Amino acid sequence: MVRAVDRVRRKPHPDAGQLQYRPTYLKWREGNSYSVFRIKRPSGAGKMEIPVEREARLVTSLHAPLLIPLLIGTLWWAGCSNQAVPDSGEPVLPWVAWADAASSPQDWVDTEYRFDNIDPAYQGDSGPNVCVDEAHFNYHTAGGLYKPFAELLRGDGYRVTRFRSGFTADALTDCEILLIANAQAEANTRGFGSPESNSAYPHASAFVREEIDEIILWVRGGGALFLIADHAPWPAAVSDLALLLGVVMLDVYTYSSKEDHTGMIVFGAVLEEGWREFIRLDERPFEFFDSVLTNRGTLAPHPVTEGRSSEERIGSVVTFSGQAFYGSEEWEPILVFGPNAVSRVPLRQNFGDAARSEEPVLSVAGWLQGGTRNFDQGRVAILGEAAMCTAQLEGTVPDGMNAPQASQNAQFCLNVMHWLSGLLDE
Repeated sequence: MVRAVDRVRRKPHPDAGQLQYRPTYLKWREGNSYSVFRIKRPSGAGKMEIPVEREARLVTSLHAPLLIPLLIGTLWWAGCSNQAVPDSGEPVLPWVAWADAASSPQDWVDTEYRFDNIDPAYQGDSGPNVCVDEAHFNYHTAGGLYKPFAELLRGDGYRVTRFRSGFTADALTDCEILLIANAQAEANTRGFGSPESNSAYPHASAFVREEIDEIILWVRGGGALFLIADHAPWPAAVSDLALLLGVVMLDVYTYSSKEDHTGMIVFGAVLEEGWREFIRLDERPFEFFDSVLTNRGTLAPHPVTEGRSSEERIGSVVTFSGQAFYGSEEWEPILVFGPNAVSRVPLRQNFGDAARSEEPVLSVAGWLQGGTRNFDQGRVAILGEAAMCTAQLEGTVPDGMNAPQASQNAQFCLNVMHWLSGLLDE
């Protein structure tokens, strides 16, 4: 029996049931499992205003030729199979189990993405050792959603180590750069895409006090920290660490303007050819992205945006929602939100029937989504969004540094690493 219908996104916003995202990919829920279907819209069709109550009927009607033999096969299987029945009393249908496996975060990774690095920073694997934190229930890991980023770094000569212990002085000894991406507390690990979603406020810290102290001491002694915290619940998970670094993070979702529903934010120029290709793949009209393209943020002058040469100069960065943060005077801005940028508090994480119009909206004009600072002998870089440095797929649409409108993102993320490595010193 169909109990719920949701949109499939890489980073589902809690308002996903309010028809603000492309309704091309739908998934229906059978018990605690999901099946993913794709609806092809007529050429030139705009946003499909399909009431949530009708979506299940729409999926069923469009896939009746598929579902009828599937149902017959399922009934046969249910009568013949010796497969165990879970506690819910519902059989684990083989086609539903396949859909579950196919929609895991690792399967969102674009494994075919390759960056053409014409001038690697280091030869072979002679570069600094980058420790990628995987010990704090990280949503992005070197073997999962950040595998494309890890491959990008290896292609630039960095050594990548999957860091799987708590932060202690001894454990950090071999780390030259520490990358922490979307760490979270165990209490909030049952997050997006799970029927037992546990992303409601409050969001606990991912670290104990001793770990925070050790990171601060390690950075002050010459370590380089790359801290990436996306939208809620991830900012709160690292907010205490960030505060000791001179940064206040908003544990929310950020948009280019109050009118925007996409979550995409452009910093700098619009790469028109890339956007045309994205629109072709995305199948929504150009007008749907007007609020994104007309409410851009800025790229501040910074060694990261200049790169080591003119070929590495950055003129455009695209991010995919995330958070906004405010830095103390020691912080050098890179990605600066425009005058109409806002952050929305996702009430639906606590109150499932809350409407988008009820969400508190905060202006974040002039706040940051990327910045750096020197900290005694060490360095720190913070990004408020994670997808910009990886290659994901939203269905068949590129979503991250593999997206055509974000073709400079990969070099931007490498430039951040180059700054942390001391390669961009003036």
